[in-house]
Amino acid sequence: MGLLERLNFRRSSDSDGEEKMCCGIVNAEPVIFLMAICVGFIGTFEPSFMYYARCIEIANSTEYQSITQGENATEICASITGSNSTLLDIIEKDIASAKTWLQILSSIPTIITAPLIGIWADKNGRKPALIFSLIAYVIYSILHLMATLTYQTISIYIWYFVSEVAIGFVGGTGAAYFLTLSMVTDDCRHKLKPGCSTVPIRIGVASFLQILGAIIGNFGVEILSVDSKANIESHTMSYIRCSFIQASIAFVGLMYAFLYVKETHFPKREGFGYTEFQNSNLDLSSENGDDAESVEVRQSPPRRAGPLKHVGSLVEVLTEQRPGFTRLCLCLSLFFVFVEFLALDTNILFLLVKRAPFAWSDKIWSIFLLVKTSVFGAGMIVCPLLLTLVHWLGKDSLMIIISIAASAASFFLISQATTTEEIFIMVHVIMTICPIISTAIFNNVFSLTLGTWPGFVFFLGGILQTIVVFGQIIVHILMRPQWRMEKMLREHRKNEIVAENDDPREEHRIVEADPEQRSVSNTTVMGSDIQVSQENSSGTPRQGILKV
Repeated sequence: MGLLERLNFRRSSDSDGEEKMCCGIVNAEPVIFLMAICVGFIGTFEPSFMYYARCIEIANSTEYQSITQGENATEICASITGSNSTLLDIIEKDIASAKTWLQILSSIPTIITAPLIGIWADKNGRKPALIFSLIAYVIYSILHLMATLTYQTISIYIWYFVSEVAIGFVGGTGAAYFLTLSMVTDDCRHKLKPGCSTVPIRIGVASFLQILGAIIGNFGVEILSVDSKANIESHTMSYIRCSFIQASIAFVGLMYAFLYVKETHFPKREGFGYTEFQNSNLDLSSENGDDAESVEVRQSPPRRAGPLKHVGSLVEVLTEQRPGFTRLCLCLSLFFVFVEFLALDTNILFLLVKRAPFAWSDKIWSIFLLVKTSVFGAGMIVCPLLLTLVHWLGKDSLMIIISIAASAASFFLISQATTTEEIFIMVHVIMTICPIISTAIFNNVFSLTLGTWPGFVFFLGGILQTIVVFGQIIVHILMRPQWRMEKMLREHRKNEIVAENDDPREEHRIVEADPEQRSVSNTTVMGSDIQVSQENSSGTPRQGILKV
């Protein structure tokens, strides 16, 4: 029995009790689905409500009485869309500036607390951290509900600022998402056979539920939304209904997680780790009494103590020597991720389409988000399936290039769009925003170019994403020799395994590690090097490097 086989057997035998404690088919997936519905709801109606509530507050302000000329604020805000008036410019500049500060107040605490939440989940299990994050998200939803109930008497910015700070101190709105996905991954890992490199179906189902939940949330807002020109009271009540439903679903998700979600991570009983063999030798005898295998582990550099140890680990990852151009491509990819996130939409599209010549109503906006989310989900499923039909090297890199190129094309299209049809026909790929810098740059650019070219901010985003496309193409070209070498090495090891299995005289069987663990990629950090010393039948030591 090979070294890795014995260690995997030892680990699996130690974790039999843990697997029984993990639930079978469904565990954290309903929480993912419910959270996705909440995100679909709040992501669709919140920009519309913020726009309407600020319009009411500014129109009622004595500072702008010379602009409103004593007209009823409700009537002004019901018909302000598409007017391109001075009041509309004031409202959109106010919202663009507020979005910057809201993002800063949320992002700064998130940068500090998100790693702490992750460490807590790794050391004490996923469920306590998940419950904590969901409680914070319920409070976040209740604060948004209070904003919809009191917008005529209390500024919505008070509720929004408090909610962003509160959610930021528990890892941000994405903390619950990451924790539930980690629990699904844990469940899958417990049931995978050693050496299996396939993607479990549950991970695919969890991703599908996330997209489906967002679509349901978009569709719910589309059903509940009422045009302000048709009935202003029903229009106002639609915001309250959407916010109440969103907060209720968040509470249901919390109750389900508390009552039914089972722990999937047991850090105190985790099995084998390579660090256990530092400064020692391991004697593992085979079942037939063969010669023992002497395993020597390369001494890894001493770990830094104190709060800076994690920062030091990040620096070591970026500076560690790697085969070929892997280290260069890793650093370039991290830079391109930053540039790509920097260029992504920050709800400025909503402010753009509220102006002429678009003049979108809330219902058209919700329909647009519904179509965009549906196309986005279909692309996540169809594109990887199409790539399985070909045998190209670096499929993940090619998929990144295609998606960013489509995103850049959509940004250029928006910058030149003059009709609603031109925006609806685009392929719009929007991800998460780069928290602080993106809002500070693009919201200010939007405010400065509001009177001349409102779509200039999207033209700038298209330029940044085009730079990322060409940069990723360079990374792909540099990594191709490394991927080709890895493919040849994998085929060579498979041939050796087949040959040695056919030869009954061979005493030492080479066990192939998981290809995902050995993957040399600019998006994957390689593991430790283990020096393996074995003795053959003649007593001559054989040296080999095993990558894990």
